Amino acid sequence: GKSDHSCIKVDLGVSSGNSSVPNVSKKQKWCKITNDEILEFSIENINWNFSSDQLNAEEMLQEISDKLKQISDIVPTMSYDSSNVPIKLPWYTSALKRKHKKKDEAWRKFDDQPTATNFNYALDRQKIYEDENLKLKLKYEKKITYQIKDNCKAFYSYLRNNRRLKSGVPNLERG
Repeated sequence: GKSDHSCIKVDLGVSSGNSSVPNVSKKQKWCKITNDEILEFSIENINWNFSSDQLNAEEMLQEISDKLKQISDIVPTMSYDSSNVPIKLPWYTSALKRKHKKKDEAWRKFDDQPTATNFNYALDRQKIYEDENLKLKLKYEKKITYQIKDNCKAFYSYLRNNRRLKSGVPNLERG
């Protein structure tokens, strides 16, 4: 006979959870670079002559767009979440920012000159940055938990922003 049970279809959005902020996008910040820096880079690094006089319009467009992409690659980027809000961690201090830059510079140096010395130096800079980041994060979490009686909004806001699964349950379909 027929069953009196209904079937429901449930779609779960599951991720690896590597990032504490899902749906992060990077956008270029053209205001962070001056016209002089763009001009200097384009003069020093880009050959503005076309590769051949025999190019058709599409090839010329492709060549000029490749040159413009080289310029856009030097523009600093900033991380944004899905609601177009810049992501800045509450414990991100200027000292941590300097260590982050040193780590990035060390890895860029290793990419340019892949030697064992540069690799070890980059690993060391990365460990220093990660240790400091963890220390500051734990300090921030300790601070907001001590202040929970006086300022519970900060605590619950931090918890809400660090949830792994941010979406609600979608409408159920009968099937």
